[in-house]
Amino acid sequence: MTQFSIITPTYNRAYVLWKMILGIQSQTFSDWELIIVDDGSFDDTKKLLAEFQFDYRVKYLYQNNQGPSIARNTGLSSALGEFIVYLDSDDEPYPHFLSTIFTCIQNQPEKNYGVCNHNRSIELLDQDFKTKSLKIDSAAQNQKVTLQNFYDWDVKTTSSGLFHRRDFFFDKVSWKPNIYIEDLEFLMQLGCLDPAGFLHIPESLFHYRQKHGSNGLCSQASYQTYADAFEKIYEWHKNDPLMKKPEVYLNRVKKYKELQDQYLRGEIKPLSPNFI
Repeated sequence: MTQFSIITPTYNRAYVLWKMILGIQSQTFSDWELIIVDDGSFDDTKKLLAEFQFDYRVKYLYQNNQGPSIARNTGLSSALGEFIVYLDSDDEPYPHFLSTIFTCIQNQPEKNYGVCNHNRSIELLDQDFKTKSLKIDSAAQNQKVTLQNFYDWDVKTTSSGLFHRRDFFFDKVSWKPNIYIEDLEFLMQLGCLDPAGFLHIPESLFHYRQKHGSNGLCSQASYQTYADAFEKIYEWHKNDPLMKKPEVYLNRVKKYKELQDQYLRGEIKPLSPNFI
């Protein structure tokens, strides 16, 4: 059995996807398969993946455009690895990314899922894909993080760098489509099944990029999409043992609905990332 299945959804990111693939091929840990799920790209993604056909570990799956959550589920259904790891198509894993995760799990066999630290950059792009603003964090997570921190929204997670044992959660979890913050919701699913199985790796193992703009390649989140996301997550998980601060979600639902109303009245600008 393969040790790691890395699942990467992608949509029109041939211009940067190759960096992520090379990053995986440069890993110090070699027992992996990389499952690229093309979510209906119309750029050169298919042509790019043809250049990596020499490496049997790089697998290419195509589906009609259904969003990243469905793409991750597609990858998950075909994964053969003992461990599943998720990476976005514009991330850059460091050479010790997989080996560190493997060592940490081997040292704590009672742990079945978790997240690792990462370095992060947030870019605001204009219509010509040129960077208008840039924010860089040395690390997006603290050194000591618990699952409760994520539930309480003290620490924000991403789908990238999230890992779990395949067999322990087989057919028990799936990525919810058509919702923002789907990474938090997925982590909550894992937490419901195994509250004590969470592992946080306090080392930054990859570079995570967020891109924002007015084109289809970037985040287009609105106040309303965040209001809907917090509302759905609360309804799905309000009875979870770790849902100790429901006001965190309810207050955000109220906040973003009020901001959406202000936006529709022309009183405030559209939602944009917070740059320093």
